[in-house]
Amino acid sequence: MDKKVDMKKLQFGSKIDKTKTKRNELFSVKQVIASDKIEFSNGLVVRLLGFKSNSLYQGKAIRFLQEKFCK
Repeated sequence: MDKKVDMKKLQFGSKIDKTKTKRNELFSVKQVIASDKIEFSNGLVVRLLGFKSNSLYQGKAIRFLQEKFCK
């Protein structure tokens, strides 16, 4: 499987060994794609963990995320 993101470049620090990484750039949410997927301003699409898509509440979930992220 071809990975589109190099995980070595996305370092967020470690609570175990207390290493900190310099924060280079912040991204905002560009759009909510689905109830469990969002796209950042740099074009990176991420899937939110811990969510199961339910077609019954899909529209309501997307509207909720748009209200929270896309202000």
